[in-house]
Amino acid sequence: MANRLTLGSCLLIAILGLGACTSGSTPSVASNVASAPPSQPASPASPAAAASPSASASQSTATAAATLCAGGQSDPSCDLPPGTYSADPFKPGFMFTLTETWTNDRRYADGGGISLGDAAFLWGSGVVAGTVDGNEVAIAPGPAGFIAFLGKFKGFTLSEPVPVVADGVTGIQVDVETNDTAASGIFQIKDDVFNLDAGEKARFILIEKDGTTVILIIDAFKAAGFDAFLTKAQPVLDSLTWE
Repeated sequence: MANRLTLGSCLLIAILGLGACTSGSTPSVASNVASAPPSQPASPASPAAAASPSASASQSTATAAATLCAGGQSDPSCDLPPGTYSADPFKPGFMFTLTETWTNDRRYADGGGISLGDAAFLWGSGVVAGTVDGNEVAIAPGPAGFIAFLGKFKGFTLSEPVPVVADGVTGIQVDVETNDTAASGIFQIKDDVFNLDAGEKARFILIEKDGTTVILIIDAFKAAGFDAFLTKAQPVLDSLTWE
């Protein structure tokens, strides 16, 4: 992830393919059907004439989410056209939807990201260590532990943490402005690290899902562009569905 998940070079919510359910319409009875003679009353319509539940269900289709196209650091970035995508192989799995073309920069079992211009939507999990002032430090488990870790960076401005919900799972959200402070290797995943440069603004959404802390990041590489990027990234976050 540029300036984000990178080792040696700069570059954390897929998108979901939701099929539309279409109910079959019941044909109306033809107006020219002859009436039964009075001596033989017409029989009520047979229940079998109505569309059966199984028939209706067969008309409901679900389009599988597409897979991301990038790999690790040695693989090129690639374009993601509008659609629903799975973050696979990331665990815990989720899907999200794009309404315009983004770039897929990284894809790991414990992280990944997509970017749009000079900003990105990133994700990570299983983070247990980071770097503060050049020293490796442990990160306590859970959303509160990660927020405490962010508070260790002198020069960062943190907003007041607020509760947030992602597809029914609650978490904590906090905004970070780096100001004049650059933080290389702020946290680590197995095959990559996340960096923040001076002058960035990033929103960290920290979710405890299935016993794992998921880190979702809306990151504007230039703080002045954060609000504008949020209008693009928030719908992606809102579309997130856990698999």
